[in-house]
Amino acid sequence: IKVRTMIPFTVYCLNCGSFLYKGSKFNSIKKKINHSAYLGIDIYRFYMNCNVCYSVFYFRTDPKSGSYIIERGIKICDSNSIAQKRKKIVLKKG
Repeated sequence: IKVRTMIPFTVYCLNCGSFLYKGSKFNSIKKKINHSAYLGIDIYRFYMNCNVCYSVFYFRTDPKSGSYIIERGIKICDSNSIAQKRKKIVLKKG
């Protein structure tokens, strides 16, 4: 199923290093994972593309913890890792 969804966390692409910020809208493909459920709640996987390098990344729902599990292509970053990455970019340019 093709859906338009917002990414639920701030991440960066492991392929090109660009940031994808929480609340950014993406066209994605939502697929139900066969034979996977938690207490009768279906588990879904969301496939998306990086808006810079177009590499595919995906994550799935985790009803047990009420969040998502990243499976491929991106890494969650907190405010400290964002600041460190920006400093590295500035040092490379300067």
